[in-house]
Order: sequence, then structure tokens, then C-alpha cells
Amino acid sequence: TETKMLITCNGRAARHFCEMRAHPAADLEIRKLAIQMFNLLSENYPLITKYQKYDLLIKNFTSD
Repeated sequence: TETKMLITCNGRAARHFCEMRAHPAADLEIRKLAIQMFNLLSENYPLITKYQKYDLLIKNFTSD
């Protein structure tokens, strides 16, 4: 079931969420959400992720 939600946070909190929840040890469903969130942040707010290494980490993660 698709769920729509609205989240408000600052850039640092968003980066921290992606870093923690896209980790391989995280639950699969939260990993998928974190990866989608990271991709949306990268597309819409590139300065938030521009100088972070998370993009390299995310590429190593799979949502499967």
C-alpha cells in the first residue's frame, strides 16, 4: 500500500536520517525509504548532499 507523507526537517537531520537508515544493517523497508529520500534530496536540494560521502555509500546499497 502506498502511503504519502510530508516530512519537515533541516538539511543536517535529513543527511543524518539517510546515513543511518540506508545502512545495510537497517530494516529493508526503512532502507528503501532512506534511499528514495536521498535521491529526492540530491535532485531537489543538491547542496545538502553535494559535499557528503553518502552518495558513494548509497550506490553500494540495494533496495532488494
